[in-house]
Amino acid sequence: MKIAIIGSGFAGVALCYYLQKKQCSVTVFDKGGVASGASGIASGLIHPYVGEEIKRSLLAEEAIFETKSLIHIAEKYCNRTLSDFSGIERIAQNEFQQAAMMEHTQNFTDISHIEGNRFLIKTGGAVQTDPYLHSLFSVCEEGGATLHKKEVARLEDLDGFDEIIVAAGVGIFGFKEFSAFRLDTTRGQSLLCRWPCSLPPLSRSLIGKGYIAKGVEGVFSAGATYERGNRSQEPDLASALKALTPKMETLYPGLVLDPIEVKAGIRVTSKGHYFPLIGRVREKLWVMTGLGSRGLLYHALFAKMLAEAIVTGNDDHIPEITKLLLSKNRALSYNP
Repeated sequence: MKIAIIGSGFAGVALCYYLQKKQCSVTVFDKGGVASGASGIASGLIHPYVGEEIKRSLLAEEAIFETKSLIHIAEKYCNRTLSDFSGIERIAQNEFQQAAMMEHTQNFTDISHIEGNRFLIKTGGAVQTDPYLHSLFSVCEEGGATLHKKEVARLEDLDGFDEIIVAAGVGIFGFKEFSAFRLDTTRGQSLLCRWPCSLPPLSRSLIGKGYIAKGVEGVFSAGATYERGNRSQEPDLASALKALTPKMETLYPGLVLDPIEVKAGIRVTSKGHYFPLIGRVREKLWVMTGLGSRGLLYHALFAKMLAEAIVTGNDDHIPEITKLLLSKNRALSYNP
């Protein structure tokens, strides 16, 4: 089976890997190359307790297992450590969050109360997303996958493939087939900063209203802004500093930001649920998009599900809510 994948972020690279494992011939198209979009500049934080309401993400245990499996494959290939799963501290910002997290400690074993408003997410980790994606795609290339650094303007221009998968984030809006899909965009800016010598080394990443993602060699990422509807991918240091400074003061009082670089990316989410949109749009056309802030958490699990559905034609293993979301969007899709 010859398959074309448009996009080489979390979704595209994971799909490439799983489809190759099923003996498919895979060609990936991405004008910027591997990890050139939002996935490549993501904070790299992975954990089940996302969002202001701190609800535990569905299928969290299965999703983390699959993601860690792909990370292990990438680390083995490049012979270096690309992740740190020593845990993430989550800081409750108010009484509601405090109560929610205390309840989680009673119901789940992956979170514990440290003291006060601080909780340890034991399964949380930090991943170097850019080298992870490049290393995993190198595994795919050794298996025969090819990458074309070119823009696909129209899906009908892709000839000779049995199936086409659009695994793009913000790039999905460039295709008429998806122009009416119910998708939201949020621009996120983050700062790569030096950790102050005057402060003790950061033992683990912190999340609350914003995040401090522990990096390597004395650097960390501070993020993220939350700019709904803004699709500009040009970073703006001044606006990022203005938005992120008060968040950092809450997370780590006394921390002064010393930026090395400012990054900007566009996250795409499906309206109605935080699960991504995956499945068949029409004959020979599939989609995987809308991973949003849970891209690192869900990309491996849902790519594995979609690869199975494409090869076998059976989607019984895909969650019903995901199929419902796609069916609503499919009714809005362009059909020539």
